[in-house]
This record gives sequence, structure tokens and C-alpha cells, in this order.
Amino acid sequence: MATGSDWVHIGIMVRGDLRAPELGKGILSALISCVPEWSPEKHSDHEPILNEFDPANIDAALSCWTSNFLWKRSKGRVEGSAWFSSHLHSAIFLDMSVSVFDSDRLGSLVRALAALVFVELVYVDAKCKTIDSAVRPFVTKKFFGLSTVVLRNGLPDLPWAIWFGPAYTDLIGRTVLASAPAYRVECGGLPGIQLSQRPEDSCLRGAIVLDAKNRLREHIGQDVFAGSPTVRVPTFGF
Repeated sequence: MATGSDWVHIGIMVRGDLRAPELGKGILSALISCVPEWSPEKHSDHEPILNEFDPANIDAALSCWTSNFLWKRSKGRVEGSAWFSSHLHSAIFLDMSVSVFDSDRLGSLVRALAALVFVELVYVDAKCKTIDSAVRPFVTKKFFGLSTVVLRNGLPDLPWAIWFGPAYTDLIGRTVLASAPAYRVECGGLPGIQLSQRPEDSCLRGAIVLDAKNRLREHIGQDVFAGSPTVRVPTFGF
């Protein structure tokens, strides 16, 4: 059973610079509409995060949508950040208690963001206090804070859940992704794959999730992962 020390980490890798105010407003609007429980309560562009956020007046927060945007919400211990770049991937990161995570609502958010920006990759993994001894040697932080530099060498591994943007979908093949041997597969829009029912399964039912991960890696092709003798990666365009 999950404890108060169990967190979910979400990363949304986006191709292109997000610092335009209209993009900031669109992204924050999508967050408020799809998953208000993950939206800002306080916001800033630096620590400490002290500015009150008014969901009815998003424009007032856009002065902080500069080189980065930080937010937090006390219920669910939600912490979010958006990082912008014109020559590497921009990224949106979310960390929260497992108690407020919902994969269906994340799927809705992914679809809303994909209508606004070029979503390259979305991933979800767990950070747990308790880890199944069978999987402890395989638990890494490869996906936490994922970057363009890492992706250029291939996918570091498979997280608990992942959505593939157009470039990765073309690279791997939509038919291959649609037939993935996984707990849950989404085929509409950005293909999404979920290894088990809950993200904390990666830690608490590790052997089962590790087996599912290995089968999925074989299915989509080991050559898209870092460490393969010949690694296939998308052309990112920067």
C-alpha cells in the first residue's frame, strides 16, 4: 500500500519554445480545465513560490512566464515547473502524491496539450519509500528530469507509463504501439502505454512490472533504447 512518502513524477517534453504568453495561457488553461487539482495555488519564476494564483485571471500570472514558471499546491503536495528553450526541448514537470494522481485525467491533459504544442514524449514514474526487493537493483532515476541530451542517445528505459508524440510514433510504428503487450494501450491521438494499474506498482509489485517492461521493450524494438549497438532516434530538428 502506498505511503505518504510515495510520489508520482510526470514529464512532458515539448519541441519548441513555450515562453510566448499566449502559450503560457493555453497551457495553464488546459491544466485548470483537465486537472484543476494539479494547477497552481501559488506561482513564481523563482524560489520561494509566494504569489497567489487566480484561475479566473490567468493573465495576471503571465509576468512570471519568462525563462521558467514554478507552481505548487498544498493539497496533494503538487509541485510543477515549466522550462523553456529554443534550441532544446522545453519541458513541463509535475510531482505529486499518488493520492491525487489519475491516469485518465492525465490522458485528457496530454490530448489538450497536443492540440496546442508539439508534444514529443510524456512519461510517468513513481518515487516510492518502499521498494520491492525483487526490483530494487533495477530501480533508477533515468526518467526524472529527462532532457534532449539524454533522448539523443535513445530512450533511457521504459517508465511506468508513456505517451509517444508524432516523431516517436513514426519511428516505432503506430501499429506496433497499438498492439503493445501492456496493461493499457491508448491508440487515439498520441499513443499511450501503461504497464500496470497504478504507478506505485513499479516499486511495490516490481517483479510483475519489470517483466511487463521487458516484454514491451522487445515488442517495440531494443534499438530505440540507449545502449543498443545501433540506436534509432527521431530527428528533433535542433
